[in-house]
Amino acid sequence: MQLLGIVLLSLLVGSIPARGQEWAFGGQGGQSWEEWAQLKVLADDARVPGALQPRELRPDVNILPSIFTQFPFERWRDPPNPLWVNGMPRLWRGLGNLGHPGVMMPFLRYVDGDINTFQWVTNFGPGGNKTSNEFYTIDPGAPLPLERFVLRLPPSEATDLFGEPWENYVPRQGELSASLLGEQIPTEDKGQFTYNTRYVPLDKVLGRIEGNLVAPIEITFPLQYFRYVRWRSFPDNGQGPFFDQAEGVLTIAKLAYTEFELYGRGFAAESRYESKVVDLGQPAILGQVSMAVSKWRRQGGQWGANQRWQEGALVAAPDADAEVRVRIKTGSTDDPRLFFTYNDQGELDEVDFATWRTLKERQGPYDPVFVGWQGPLAEDRERWTPWSSPVRAPGAPLSLDHGRYFQVLVEMTSRRPTDVARLDSLRLELLPLLVPDLVGEVGVVDDSLAASLTEVPIGAPVDLTYAIRAEFGDRSGAGFDAVRVQTPSQPEFLGLAIGSPPETIALERDAVVFDETGLTLHLPQPIATDAELHIGLRTALYTISAQLQGAVFNRAASHARQFVKAGNATDRIHTDQLQIVATSDIAQSIGDLHIQPRILTPNGDGNNDRLHIRYALFGVLNAEVEVAFYTLAGAPVRRLLATDQKAGTNPPIEWDVRDEGGRLLSPGLYLCQVAIDSGRGRFATTVPIAVAY
Repeated sequence: MQLLGIVLLSLLVGSIPARGQEWAFGGQGGQSWEEWAQLKVLADDARVPGALQPRELRPDVNILPSIFTQFPFERWRDPPNPLWVNGMPRLWRGLGNLGHPGVMMPFLRYVDGDINTFQWVTNFGPGGNKTSNEFYTIDPGAPLPLERFVLRLPPSEATDLFGEPWENYVPRQGELSASLLGEQIPTEDKGQFTYNTRYVPLDKVLGRIEGNLVAPIEITFPLQYFRYVRWRSFPDNGQGPFFDQAEGVLTIAKLAYTEFELYGRGFAAESRYESKVVDLGQPAILGQVSMAVSKWRRQGGQWGANQRWQEGALVAAPDADAEVRVRIKTGSTDDPRLFFTYNDQGELDEVDFATWRTLKERQGPYDPVFVGWQGPLAEDRERWTPWSSPVRAPGAPLSLDHGRYFQVLVEMTSRRPTDVARLDSLRLELLPLLVPDLVGEVGVVDDSLAASLTEVPIGAPVDLTYAIRAEFGDRSGAGFDAVRVQTPSQPEFLGLAIGSPPETIALERDAVVFDETGLTLHLPQPIATDAELHIGLRTALYTISAQLQGAVFNRAASHARQFVKAGNATDRIHTDQLQIVATSDIAQSIGDLHIQPRILTPNGDGNNDRLHIRYALFGVLNAEVEVAFYTLAGAPVRRLLATDQKAGTNPPIEWDVRDEGGRLLSPGLYLCQVAIDSGRGRFATTVPIAVAY
């Protein structure tokens, strides 16, 4: 590991060794989490050198100043800032009060940890609206284990122009509420410019203060996870917090806020780390992920002298209710985002990030859609992959397209305030491309229509050719001896041809491996020079469209896979695409229904004792299929429900000829109805069945 820094530098400017190398974060000799951080949401890389873990709260330390100094401050529930992402902290004020709104606007002063910075106003009036809307909502970015809220006063020696201490301006009564998920935050309170938003507490009211004579206001509550905390100041009108302000117009004679403070104990429930884009200098395959994760538990703790919290011991705890998940994405550009501005017709034009930052910021829907103004931001779906599936254990392979650039996302969760999972180090295996240029296309060979996209009938088996062109030229590449093709339904293998013109290659029986989502070919000879492969297969499409993703690899190192990119793989197919589409709209969602046997004899002899229902689904995702049985008079007998059903064929549903009470049905005729609810409506098919003994 002492040479890791030199190796990483060589990766950035030179070639990747044939046997591969690694990129490391954290641990001994790895890249610094802090230096490569693009986004840290309650993630701590300073507590333990080289490691990344969730932030830990202490009951004697206000957590808010350290959170709000990390990010550009956002004062809206739905920030207009296009660069805002979930996890950046927000502190927004309930609208609906026109009295001195500008004076009270610098919200960041309320969470900066400095009691000498505060806002104050006299005769805080409604201006025709209701002071019931004088409230603030704090979002630290993720759930925290909280137990105390403090509304801090200005210094006692600070006075207004008439010599009255500003501490007298701090409201003496109010209400604190909180929410874990924010589900109870009213939809009308979105930071829009509306002035009739009424105050609504969050889903848990943690405390009410009325006529408080002890400063500062302090509310304690049982330790629990919350993400959103809302404070509402009640007018000092002598009516108390339950005064119906809808019938009266009230004015707060004096109002000031110095600090909103939050205290807790334990580890943040959610933490997120997102790295900057890493440039490898040339495309590479990301192989296995190696991650060192340790689990810990904080035990005990007590208050010491001068009201300082003395932490308990942090002990190793393999059973800690916490985990670390790592996701990766790769791309071919230095930014996974797209940035836009407007031309003089108001249409979107793409610009680079540096140019976009120089444009005027649009703060609302009324700002011009015109030249010189920032347009929207979007994810680059063409040149960047989505985030990979979460990696939770070392040695897991990545099923990602190769790329010159990559990003790392670390998500850490703690389900108990005392428990934490720490990412001690992270290493990514980097491998050279197996083939310098690898493209593929799917279609029908010598199609007279020369279509740019392969169209197939929905639900019917169709014969296709999957062509792959591997080009090495004078460049090096390890080559491959296996090909994997993903299909929309379980395929049949029709044959393999190699060359131009292609010559049929005989394969051993065990050289083709099938599964529900595709097939894998073990080639008789490795492909290490320029070659054209034609794979014949038969499959059926059950959705509007599907991509037949392909990958090549070597059986000796099957985790290192290079994905096939769409392109001109052969002159005999004209699509240059890996996508196939349905020729027409799907008329219904369920078809190819087989219910067998139609006559049931449940006498235990093993023949016709159970009913088997098989079907195919079209154009659905995670659907529910209901199979219900009725008497001829329509009385329900039994209901079966199959969830998470996908497009295509699914495992059969079986019925044991028993009713809801577990009793065998009496002889006679019954109705079997198979139904599905989809976005296009409800589809159902009913067939009669007979029970005989």
